[in-house]
Amino acid sequence: MEEATDLSIRNAKPEDAEKMHQVFVSAIWDIADSVYDQIQKQAWEDAVQADSWSTRMIELNFIVGTMESE
Repeated sequence: MEEATDLSIRNAKPEDAEKMHQVFVSAIWDIADSVYDQIQKQAWEDAVQADSWSTRMIELNFIVGTMESE
């Protein structure tokens, strides 16, 4: 595992939208099937489309953390 050398936290920018959506979708599908079944996960993913993230990020004041590593 690489050691973190620089952590930066900032307000999300419109150019972060695609990555934020990818993290969101990944998190949904990583939840155990005992918590949400496949149909529920698909419905959850479908409810938040990729093209809505820029607006959601502004309305909900998202923050982004990034790390530089050695």
